[in-house]
Amino acid sequence: MAKPVLEVNPRHALVEKLSALGGGDEAVRADATHLLFDEARIADGELPVDPRAFSARLMRLMERGIG
Repeated sequence: MAKPVLEVNPRHALVEKLSALGGGDEAVRADATHLLFDEARIADGELPVDPRAFSARLMRLMERGIG
C-alpha cells in the first residue's frame, strides 16, 4: 500500500496567513500547522496521530480566537 501524500497549496488563504504570522506567534503557527495535518487525516477517514494533542491544540486556538 502506498503512503499517502499531503499536498499543500501555498496560495491557499490559510497557508498564506500561517506564513504571514510573526515570530511571536510561533506557538500558534505550530498548533495551526499540526491541526491542518490532523484535519487532512480526518478528511481522509483516519484519526489524528495523537487525539489528545489534537484536542489540546484545538482548545488553545479556540480560546485564543474567542479571547
